[in-house]
Amino acid sequence: MKINLLEHFHSIQGEGSFVGYPAYFFRFPGCNVLYKGHCRDWNGHEWICDTKQAKRALTSINTETLPSIWEKYVVITGGEPMIPTTLRQIEHLIKAFPPHTAVLIETNGTLAIPDWVFEKCYVACSPKLNYLPEQIPRYNEIRLPIYDIVEPEIIPPEIQLHPNVFLSPVNHIISHRKDTLQYCIEALKFFPNWRLSVQVHKYLGVR
Repeated sequence: MKINLLEHFHSIQGEGSFVGYPAYFFRFPGCNVLYKGHCRDWNGHEWICDTKQAKRALTSINTETLPSIWEKYVVITGGEPMIPTTLRQIEHLIKAFPPHTAVLIETNGTLAIPDWVFEKCYVACSPKLNYLPEQIPRYNEIRLPIYDIVEPEIIPPEIQLHPNVFLSPVNHIISHRKDTLQYCIEALKFFPNWRLSVQVHKYLGVR
């Protein structure tokens, strides 16, 4: 089986419910919301994407050549892994993973996701521009990117009703941004059951 990957590597999960756990990452190329090198969040804000799409390479993966994965968690990310051509590759890839692994998928929420993904994987959504509101309740967690001051009324109702929401300060640089971090901290006053999720891997200096 040959799949088109940007990279695959051992690292630490830096965001969401499983932050701090060792994980093996598969990063796929291609993104349906990327525009002239910029990402666009659920509220239309733009920032420079920090994923280097030029690194893609056709990689041969099968049960014999699959790298030794000792971690419990495998994270499939992008780009956007739910693009249909990528999703077909992921379906075959998952079958080759060691039986001890749990699969975590990170998506932007703008594409329809088949039932088998929710049945087999833990799905984290970081909603981007034109995300599908009807899918929000199905995600295991929401990582809401925050770029500006948050007023409660601007948060979409389907997100407010989700039981597992993280506020994620937008940060496309290695050192943290104090402004977006402060916006998240202030927003927690309105949503005390939500949690802060910084990109810990960037603080640690790992991928």
